[in-house]
Amino acid sequence: MQVQSRLRWFDVATLCFAAILSFATVAVVTLGLKEESQGVAVIFAPWTSASDAMTRSVEPGARFVRFGAFDFIAVIEPQSADYMRRVRSNGAWMIADPAALAACLKPFTRSKT
Repeated sequence: MQVQSRLRWFDVATLCFAAILSFATVAVVTLGLKEESQGVAVIFAPWTSASDAMTRSVEPGARFVRFGAFDFIAVIEPQSADYMRRVRSNGAWMIADPAALAACLKPFTRSKT
């Protein structure tokens, strides 16, 4: 009975790992940058304040354009060739295409009325 229980947990863990890996793969492919010159969405941890997200996204060499759907997402235009590496070392979780990200988050934004 104990061997069957271990196998069941192994199966569950394997399925969970496969689900997380496939979700991450789809997110990277879908939200990946198409053209860096059009601007990029820099995504920080959800608990990052707006001022901190702005500072941390501009510091490595970029021009701030606007915030994304949430305050921890900054849309910027990179000014240096190694910006992606530098902003990741500055705490960015992900760098995405702002148009694709806006399309994904559209249903979750608040109404302005």
